[in-house]
Amino acid sequence: MDTNFERRARLRVVAGPDVTVRFKAGDLGFEEVRITNLSVGGCFATLPRPGAMAFRQGTRLEQFRFNNPDLEGLPFDAEVAYVLGGAAGGRGGMARVGLGIHFLAMAPSMAEALRVYVEARLG
Repeated sequence: MDTNFERRARLRVVAGPDVTVRFKAGDLGFEEVRITNLSVGGCFATLPRPGAMAFRQGTRLEQFRFNNPDLEGLPFDAEVAYVLGGAAGGRGGMARVGLGIHFLAMAPSMAEALRVYVEARLG
């Protein structure tokens, strides 16, 4: 049995410290959020546990933007696909919480910039 099955539909690249994101979730604004990997369809972000406990699968992320000159563009919406490290009730768990983020309705120019960025890093 192959235990290395890849569930992702798109290839991802490692995102270094030069790529962070910002967005709004309800009334809360998040700036300089670290992401660890990136694809044309989404990314994986990490947040300190106290600030991330409000996130659940399906949470809408508005005005999502990249903090990187190669990925500047119009803001778009995204949503939380899954949460890792967040324990129910806010007890236990890890110091940081991971969010699998799925990009939604992105402007064609932004989608193209993201595609070029990812493909350039794939080699």
